Amino acid sequence: MLYAFGFTLIFAVVYMVITLTLSDVAGQDTVTQLNFGLIIGALLWIGIKLAKKDEQ
Repeated sequence: MLYAFGFTLIFAVVYMVITLTLSDVAGQDTVTQLNFGLIIGALLWIGIKLAKKDEQ
């Protein structure tokens, strides 16, 4: 539980820094693409985890 909480905090800070840097350098379209990629990646990860639970 503590590992997941620590990962969540670190990920949030790193993601915030990346999006703020990209929005200044590359523009809003790049941040939107990064957000869509993150959402699609999270959905794929959840789908894989659920599929592995069904196999067991």
